[in-house]
Amino acid sequence: MKNVTHLIQIFCFFFFGIYFFNNEIIAQNCNPDLESPILFTKSLYTVNLDQAANYRLEAKELVTACADNCTSFGNLRFSFSQNVNDFEKLISRNDPFPMTLTVYATDASGNYTSQNAQFQIAKCTPSMVCNDLINITINPGEQLSVDPDLFLEGSWCYDHNFKYEYFDANHQKQALNLIDELLPKSFQYLVTDLNTGNSCWGNVNLLINSVCDPKKRFEFQCSDIIVQCAQEIRPEFIGYPWPSHYLVDAITSPNKYLVTYETGCPYVKVIYEDENMSFDCNNSNAGQINRKWTAFLAGTETITCTQKIIFNRSATKLFANLRNYDNIDLPSLNCNDNWARDSVNTPSPLYTGIPVVSNVCANYMSYKYEDNILIAEVSGCGLIYKVIRHWTVYNWCTSESFQHYQIIKVNCSSDNIAPVPICVERLSGALNPFGEFLLNASDADAASYDNCSAVKFSFDPNGRIVSKKFTQADLGSISLQLYVTDQSGNQNSCIFTLDLQEKGTKSNYKHLVGGVYRNYHLQPIASPTKIVYTINDNTHPLASCANPLGYPNLNYSVCVDTTANIPSGYLQPRIIVDNPTNGVSTYDFVLVVKRMFGISIFNKYEEIAADVNCDNHINLFDLFDMRKLILGIDTKFSCPNDVAFYNTDISNPKLIKDLELTGLPRFDIDIVPVKKGDINGSSIYFGKENNEKRSNLKFSFTMDDFEMVQGNVYDIWMRTNQAYNIYGMQLGQIFDPSKIEILELTSPYLNLSKNNDYIINSRDWRGLLLSPDADLFKIENGFLRIKVLAKENGNVKDAIFANSYPFPLFVIGDDVELSEPTIVIKTITDVHNITDTNQLMVDVSPNPFSGDLNYSLYSGNTNQAQVQIFDLDGKCIYSEFIDDFKNQSQRKIKSEVFQHKGVYILNIKSNNKTTQQKIIKQ
Repeated sequence: MKNVTHLIQIFCFFFFGIYFFNNEIIAQNCNPDLESPILFTKSLYTVNLDQAANYRLEAKELVTACADNCTSFGNLRFSFSQNVNDFEKLISRNDPFPMTLTVYATDASGNYTSQNAQFQIAKCTPSMVCNDLINITINPGEQLSVDPDLFLEGSWCYDHNFKYEYFDANHQKQALNLIDELLPKSFQYLVTDLNTGNSCWGNVNLLINSVCDPKKRFEFQCSDIIVQCAQEIRPEFIGYPWPSHYLVDAITSPNKYLVTYETGCPYVKVIYEDENMSFDCNNSNAGQINRKWTAFLAGTETITCTQKIIFNRSATKLFANLRNYDNIDLPSLNCNDNWARDSVNTPSPLYTGIPVVSNVCANYMSYKYEDNILIAEVSGCGLIYKVIRHWTVYNWCTSESFQHYQIIKVNCSSDNIAPVPICVERLSGALNPFGEFLLNASDADAASYDNCSAVKFSFDPNGRIVSKKFTQADLGSISLQLYVTDQSGNQNSCIFTLDLQEKGTKSNYKHLVGGVYRNYHLQPIASPTKIVYTINDNTHPLASCANPLGYPNLNYSVCVDTTANIPSGYLQPRIIVDNPTNGVSTYDFVLVVKRMFGISIFNKYEEIAADVNCDNHINLFDLFDMRKLILGIDTKFSCPNDVAFYNTDISNPKLIKDLELTGLPRFDIDIVPVKKGDINGSSIYFGKENNEKRSNLKFSFTMDDFEMVQGNVYDIWMRTNQAYNIYGMQLGQIFDPSKIEILELTSPYLNLSKNNDYIINSRDWRGLLLSPDADLFKIENGFLRIKVLAKENGNVKDAIFANSYPFPLFVIGDDVELSEPTIVIKTITDVHNITDTNQLMVDVSPNPFSGDLNYSLYSGNTNQAQVQIFDLDGKCIYSEFIDDFKNQSQRKIKSEVFQHKGVYILNIKSNNKTTQQKIIKQ
């Protein structure tokens, strides 16, 4: 009956509206005005209060619609009596509800009409939101009681009971009854409403007042340190003379530090000064540094300690400070960056490292270097230079010399093509409680791109302004320019509009619907972006607006034009732009497998997301469809790919668009977004892709590095030094397609078919490798062969796709969890003597090793080889001439050869070819 009454009211309103409109334009005479307004009021108007005792109700809040023949809506007066100044009532939350109130509408001529309306106060809203971070300070021995006001933001049910818990160091839940010194200094808390079962969580930093007295709390722990002359001696490398839990907040100069000795306490400034002492060749040590540390405490008080750094004469770590800038050990250098240089394209050793770092060693050890500069790559984006830096170190006390080669790649871009800027058309924002709104430049990006490099965003052409703050003075629509700059300095820009609102409703709009977006487990989440809201089958577009007064915890709120009078209807949110493959990953595939194996269970929302073929069952057919989408064989599911929006009835979710919302406006319409195939919800911003792999699963694969000649076909093997039982693997674009073209994947453990188990196209290749019976299979040794065509001259490691971080490779382990393996590029030929790498290869397994050294040797043209082991002092500790061996010969060197743990060099010569391998004895 209530719905029929609303329909009659709407019909009457439109009928009389058309009548008055026509008469006013055609023949209406308003002098004198003798007609009273037509008034419609709300059958039940509900206001939610949290802890407020009273509510100031305006008569206008109870009006659904009102029309007059001569007076516009904005000039009508609404009151609780014939006195037009009686427009407000103060209502106590303890009054009897629902209460019936009479509302009067009076036009400009004094004509009035009245209608009854019902009003009630609800004592709380159904949602609850925790503070993200709470800083609590207590005195020693003090105990602080826990209550909702300490943990919750905004509204909550003040008459409900709550349970408080925290997570200990083992991430186990413990009861949280009091805040005292026994709690961890930082912990995560959980609050549960025992009446509704709703919960939320946040983090606490606990500070005990006495810990901030630096005179009592700050201390030095100076002890002697023994280093070699090649070691870096900055404190960042050899350690600081204070307890490990102290944090270095900043390094203001090479010898000045700002140190926090306890979380939440002010930092202490600490400096050091070095006194150098050099010894002659008769001394067992090369020299010593006396490092005096001074900490500046409160006022003028200081404390000091002296740390002795003793340099011995060992050459064990002679070249430890010389790392390769080759995109494997360290990232390559870029010509456009600011680094110390010897010439235009070669870096200074002061930047890339020198072998002897301390002046105290200079009296017995000296060094020199020579650079051989090669052009490693030529492309449309510029040149890449490879600098092979040959180091020679002389020990004047022993007349020894040591050699080392350092690889440095320098990317000198000639890119003169500006990036393509793509801005979002409009962004909306609302001032926070402090009257401010912060906008990051990257928030306005809608997939800008460049032909050669990554891009950066700013609000100014100099690239310095990466965020802007707006205030009350900026309210309204603001046109802004986004500058997009690539790594070569090329720049372009685009324009977008920011619609900035204050905390209330914007003008000419009134609030209609609001609520909280929630994830599959009904926890509050960030509101998805790019949502369009309509009501009543697209007849009324809705605008996002700031939260209505009294509802601070909503994360979406939509408004309708004030001329639209909508007492009920159907809310229809939809995603504007949505990539069907976005958010559907191998992790979701694994979740479905676990569900089918009975390892885990899904709730109703996860069931909906997993049923990608819409047959109301989760089975192998869903896995087949997900696999095709992940591989790129299909671009969409047979089900609709749009995000569907459900209510929060977790036992029987209903689509929001199918639920009639009565008694509008309402601010309790919570929404759960669900996307097919996206089981963990990562595409709609309440899942995190970086949590999709488990760090405790350790898979390690190796890939051989060798030189390739343009136009030749090669086999690149993925290998493992141990056997793994796995359910599957996902592979993606590991190689730069401009350097290597993928031809075929084969495996001794799986029959792989193109366009089923893997796909290849001009810019991408990917695979999802599973056994035909969806069972475990074992991989070991060389388990995957990648047949490739070399499109340029160069090494395999140089063709690793630099734009992929991390490697796009995942393993589904035997516990049906996803893991990211480590990839080790194994050099099988010395980079300085490469002429034909297919002629001489060595494979050491395992490496590092603990017993005997096992290695495999292959030479294409001869069966003779000279095998040598060198320590890092350059001394040959083992030499063997092999007169006759078979291809892929398995060889062994006894553990007695290696007197000490550490790094050695395996050097093999055969037919004027040399290969070197770094080996590590554990």
